[in-house]
Amino acid sequence: RPNATSHVSNRFNQKERLAMALAYLNNNSRLTVRQYAKITSLSKEAAEAELDAFALNRNIPIHAIVDGKKKFYVTPTKIHD
Repeated sequence: RPNATSHVSNRFNQKERLAMALAYLNNNSRLTVRQYAKITSLSKEAAEAELDAFALNRNIPIHAIVDGKKKFYVTPTKIHD
């Protein structure tokens, strides 16, 4: 039976990945899980979990938006773009 916990081996730490997400959102209106996974080399599951954690943190200017089955992340200044 496989172990349910997994170790994420990544060349970027979370602070660096947050900076990448914010830089991406500075140049784009929205960030998808797929795009975040691609730029950070995380799995889609890990990318979504981390973006959700960022969105729940009041000190981080990232918000999750769910539009039907689509989920994406924005910065507050870009919500109405």
